[in-house]
Amino acid sequence: MFELILQFLSGIGIFLFGMKFMGDGLEQLSGNKMRDLLSKVSSNRIAGFGVGTVVTAIIQSSSATSVMVVGFVNVGYMTLMQATSIIMGASVGTTITAQIAAASTIDLGIIDIPAIVGALTVIGAFMALLAKNNKSQQTAIILGGFGMIFVGLSIMSSSMTAIVGVTPELKEFLTSFSNPVLLLLTGLIITAIVQSSSLFTSILIPLSVAGALPVTNAFFLILGSNIGTSITPVLASIGTKVDARRTACISVLIKVISVAVFILPIYFCKFYIEDFLVKISYSSAVQIANFHTLYNLISMLCLLPFTKYIVRLSEKIIKPNDIDRKQHKIFDAVLYKTPSLAVAQIGQEVLYMSSIARENLWQATDCVINNILYDKYKMEDREKQLNKLNDEIEKILVKISSLEISFNDEVYIGSLFHVINDIERIGDLAENLYEYIDEAIKRKYVFSDEAKAELVKACSVCKEMFDEAICIFENRDIQRFDSLNEKEQMMDDLKQEMRDNHISRFGKGDCSADAGTVFLSIGNDLERIADHLTNIAYSIKDYVIKKTPKVQKKPLF
Repeated sequence: MFELILQFLSGIGIFLFGMKFMGDGLEQLSGNKMRDLLSKVSSNRIAGFGVGTVVTAIIQSSSATSVMVVGFVNVGYMTLMQATSIIMGASVGTTITAQIAAASTIDLGIIDIPAIVGALTVIGAFMALLAKNNKSQQTAIILGGFGMIFVGLSIMSSSMTAIVGVTPELKEFLTSFSNPVLLLLTGLIITAIVQSSSLFTSILIPLSVAGALPVTNAFFLILGSNIGTSITPVLASIGTKVDARRTACISVLIKVISVAVFILPIYFCKFYIEDFLVKISYSSAVQIANFHTLYNLISMLCLLPFTKYIVRLSEKIIKPNDIDRKQHKIFDAVLYKTPSLAVAQIGQEVLYMSSIARENLWQATDCVINNILYDKYKMEDREKQLNKLNDEIEKILVKISSLEISFNDEVYIGSLFHVINDIERIGDLAENLYEYIDEAIKRKYVFSDEAKAELVKACSVCKEMFDEAICIFENRDIQRFDSLNEKEQMMDDLKQEMRDNHISRFGKGDCSADAGTVFLSIGNDLERIADHLTNIAYSIKDYVIKKTPKVQKKPLF
């Protein structure tokens, strides 16, 4: 018995490793595309439902999809309405694992499906050893992981059949355990502990094959499992913004409402449902997998028209607290578990940092144009925040660099080290502009009308460059490089023009030497800001023009 239990546990272990390798390989191979697909999904509920289904079917984890959605809502990539339809779709997509588990039990006579698919582990292993590039190695990991899933399921099924065979008491206990409420609570608790409804459902299938679990009992275990799997997004939402917490609440509400609506019809019609499933397949494993898919599909489609009401309910349950009104939270550590999402969020953190630098630059240029000072302490506070963000984001970039990310994301992360330094320097130069005007006001320097006009023009070009550079960085719009280059050249020409005109005015006695020093310093710093903005815009060039290395082998484990 002890050896059989160890075999069953080893089957679970191999199954989990297979799920992990296959999911990670698929995310590495198409993680950026899935991330972009999720973040750009429209407000159309049907489209969101479809995207959630497809993405979850690929990565085989509704929990992973829900965590990504929580992260997207937290950084403003996605609205609650969009998130709700995707979460509903994820509930359907995750049922693919149960279908795979059921397929592993199908006996086609001379064709042994588990053995044939399990052989993919060998193919994957050899491919990993011989892989010449990153894409080939990711494909090897996917094949090996898929094979391991079938090997693990086969071991689980054979060991469970043996356990039930030598312990008829266990079979009698499991078959007599039919209280729907207790079954539901059992499924809920176990799934909440293991944080995987896919694993729990896949364990039910070998139990049914061994004759220890009636199909009608599995119905209620699956209902409980559906609720239990929502614990993962709840944990992911701890410490996040209010809308991210509402997203986790929506995940729970969807599962609880669907169970509350369908549990009584399922209870009173369970034998009719079983008869219907038997007509599709005599295999109890396939019947359980089909129930899992049909229940989630029907219940989610029924809830889809009520998306906005579920969102409103979450807003009433989750209210903003004091934490939401305090300083921006730099990063959610739980998102390190999803590398592609971690890369997306750190990009948003850099944009947030740029918004602070923008505020200081706008304030400083307004002071230059109007020759006045205001909100000195706000500028100082923002400058301190910029310095702090620079240090914190740099640490996060180092950590993300150690994760399993794609080559293009590596290029992107590498460029961000330079971008945050450029943004921090823009903040410093904006503070310099403020100090120049402070000195001019204290010493009562007076600029000529011509000099004022030149300052207004230079400040205007600099502000236009800031918005264009950040737009290029955020949208990866390399088509706007020519426009930015024109403005950068204009700033260079303005700087030289300001110097030449000042010398001319000074020679005529229209401008003092001291005032001229401040005037030229402002021009120099505006031109330096333009250079940093150009650096920021060009930082995404290598990322957009994707350059996949010919050889980039990484260890399999």
